[in-house]
Amino acid sequence: MIACLVFAAVLTTLPLAQADPVTLTPTDDVWAYPHAGDPSRDSFLRIWGSDGKPAAKDVGELEQFSYGFLQFDTSKLSDGKPKSAILRVYNVSSPSFTLEQAKAAPLQVRPIPGTFTEKTWQYSQTEKLLPPSDAKAVFGQTIPTALSDSTPILIEVDLLKGPGDFAGFLEAARKTGKPLAIALTAALEVTENRASYKIYSRDAERESLRPQLVIMY
Repeated sequence: MIACLVFAAVLTTLPLAQADPVTLTPTDDVWAYPHAGDPSRDSFLRIWGSDGKPAAKDVGELEQFSYGFLQFDTSKLSDGKPKSAILRVYNVSSPSFTLEQAKAAPLQVRPIPGTFTEKTWQYSQTEKLLPPSDAKAVFGQTIPTALSDSTPILIEVDLLKGPGDFAGFLEAARKTGKPLAIALTAALEVTENRASYKIYSRDAERESLRPQLVIMY
């Protein structure tokens, strides 16, 4: 009896096991730009802004901006608020931007008010999927910790950092059974030395370079 009590006491002092993270890869992704090619064959998403802005305020400005749209299946996610949600993407080596430019124009993640299908994608759909331009809509933003001329550059965005409510957006998608659709935006000016984020898409030849959404409950 004493041995059982001692064993029980030891168990109560042990740290609770952490749940394994859930890692999602996009079911669809597209480079949302008027002159983009076939998204099912494009290995890259290219992101830039215009006039110091990361996102268009309305449809009239839309063609001046270049977005990366990502979509994830939420059907197998757990109920409840995530403790951590990180979007992990890779930019190509020898980027067209400097670290100073990235600091002034970080890579951002915003919600998309709808869903899309890569196989039937038409640029005209962007008008109905326009990500909100308000800074309060941003789920998170970050810059590379360092640049490299030889290896792809990891960029990790904390989606719970806000100010946008990613946890609520994720739960709404899960409850309705709809995919989670997000946009990559940035204020980099492509007119300045063709500066842009060039992110590997889900069609990248190397699987390790494809976007990942890593969620911990």
